[in-house]
Amino acid sequence: MKLKKLESYQDYYDAQNGRSGMKASQINLELIMNIFNLESEDKDISILDIGCRDATAVDFLHSKGFKNTYGFDIGERAKETWYSTYDKAFVDSYLTVSDVHEGIPYDKEFQLILSSHVIEHLFDAPKAIEHMYKHLTQGGFLFTQVPIQPEERFLNAKPHYYMFDSMSDYISLFDNTKFKVVHQEEGYKAANPEATVILQKLSI
Repeated sequence: MKLKKLESYQDYYDAQNGRSGMKASQINLELIMNIFNLESEDKDISILDIGCRDATAVDFLHSKGFKNTYGFDIGERAKETWYSTYDKAFVDSYLTVSDVHEGIPYDKEFQLILSSHVIEHLFDAPKAIEHMYKHLTQGGFLFTQVPIQPEERFLNAKPHYYMFDSMSDYISLFDNTKFKVVHQEEGYKAANPEATVILQKLSI
């Protein structure tokens, strides 16, 4: 695992705020629906999308009846995107601007937390993962996706702060006394290797 050295947390925030909300969610929604069998799942389950960007996933899950789905992203530009796309009531109720390093901005636990192409952008991934852990229900699931073996230029030219050399390298980021890996697979996104890892919260 390689970590980009930053002068300050403000460097991180400025870089993320500049990109936030500019692109569509990178979550494969069909994969989410299938892997968690959501079509037959209780629609009252609570779901959180961290780094939700344009909130495509949140909107999609609401359309499928999962009304306890929330999302947040780090930058004000995300908020601009939401208000120009969705009803104000939807944005005000289910979306907010927040930084996962400072905690989860909802006073509730979630049965499923989504984090697609977020962790590699974090300034302090272990701290953020601890917040995710605390807001998962017992036995809840954390769905994650990150690039693996990315080109070196990503670390310098884009706000990527972690680079993972392999699937095992990425999984080592998670405390195995708190999480159990229940699914892992490698694939490709735009010709770049990608790791999909699902973890389940363990009781301590």
